[in-house]
Amino acid sequence: MPLELYRAWGDNARTIARAARALPYVQGARAAGRFARIEVQQRRTPGVARVLRDLERLPGGTVRFAEQAEPDMESTLLALAQGLAG
Repeated sequence: MPLELYRAWGDNARTIARAARALPYVQGARAAGRFARIEVQQRRTPGVARVLRDLERLPGGTVRFAEQAEPDMESTLLALAQGLAG
């Protein structure tokens, strides 16, 4: 899968998503309930450890926990629609 998927949990998912979009390697980020969903193209990733560290240090987002998530149907369909798969 050409997209890495991350979740950042905190007090304000919208603020977290907005701050995550400022990271140069983030393709997309949005609030999804109590967490922000962050997508990173594999060809632009600085690595899982760096992404998690950067997410945990986002300004104003009060990230309490960040994790890498398994690709789901949404990220798979997004990759296909954008011509990233395969």
